[in-house]
Amino acid sequence: MKKLLVCDMHTHTHYSFDSHQSLQGYCEQAIKVGVDVICFTDHIECGQLNTFNEFLFEQRQREIEQVRKLYQGRVTLLNGFEISEPHMHQKELAFLRSLQPDMIIGSVHYPMHYQPENKWVDRRTYETIYNQCVRDMVECGGFDVLGHIDMPRRYHDDYVEDTAYIQKTLKLCAEKGIVPEMNTSSLRNGCAEPMATSQHIAYYASCGGKYVTVSSDSHNADTLGYKVKETMQCLTCVTPCYFVGGKLIPIE
Repeated sequence: MKKLLVCDMHTHTHYSFDSHQSLQGYCEQAIKVGVDVICFTDHIECGQLNTFNEFLFEQRQREIEQVRKLYQGRVTLLNGFEISEPHMHQKELAFLRSLQPDMIIGSVHYPMHYQPENKWVDRRTYETIYNQCVRDMVECGGFDVLGHIDMPRRYHDDYVEDTAYIQKTLKLCAEKGIVPEMNTSSLRNGCAEPMATSQHIAYYASCGGKYVTVSSDSHNADTLGYKVKETMQCLTCVTPCYFVGGKLIPIE
């Protein structure tokens, strides 16, 4: 039987504002736990929290190339980014694309930053604003992978899914060729399903969607590959994939 290529397509290193993890630490852990491909997708924030202006793009690229050579033949390293609310930051998104990364994740992290009044709202209102922002982002497009479509699930213990809204967004993904991720970080937080769930992916497939990425969204090496292989093995209606040079590669 052919060995499954285990790809963790969403990880954060010390180039992200919320991680201190070295690239080599990830590589050592990958060898230990059987992850074959790592995509480093450090945060690019362009709103009230801004990491874009001071991001060390050239230094990061050099380090990835150096570590790639060190682990050649043992771990495949990919260069990606996770940009928040890219539809609000088209110039920055275009700059990222000009760097010719392997993959760009579009995610919503701070939807309240774009509200006329940045004030506290209840969870249901926040979930509605989040869903609307995700759909607007997918409608605008320009990125490869949709990050954690239902992220409030991870943080709201009384989360209420707006299934119709999520399905509309997934239908747009299928139409525009944007690949949803199955983000297993929610499983570490006690949720029963990744983000997106198996039901979401079944609906996406019914709309003609064919591929997903699977990722741990790790911010430290200890969680690299968490439930990634198991999630990949459970896929039936879609095919897991990874990206090289912006080109989708199915994992058969």
